[in-house]
Amino acid sequence: MPEGQRSEARKWRRFAASDVRTVRLSWAHLTPEPETHVARVLDESARGIGLHVEDVTGLWVGKEVQVAYTSATLNGIVRFVGKRRKGVHRIGIEWAKRRQPPI
Repeated sequence: MPEGQRSEARKWRRFAASDVRTVRLSWAHLTPEPETHVARVLDESARGIGLHVEDVTGLWVGKEVQVAYTSATLNGIVRFVGKRRKGVHRIGIEWAKRRQPPI
């Protein structure tokens, strides 16, 4: 998918972050150990979060990531990667759906 293209149409309303918040974002790239990056929260919705991050090496649409956000670590899937300005990239992450146990 070309850089800056959304994987699907937005279905949920986003809310801009009212204060400066950061999260820890991690994903595995060249080693089994995940790399950790600090990202600035841009907006959030019930289904995901928008972030600014400087280094997107090894990150692409569809990549699974972990986000340490407030007091929890959440799993997500990258749905958007786009370059904004001066080496800062905007990424969109959709929260991963939890698997339901079999009945």
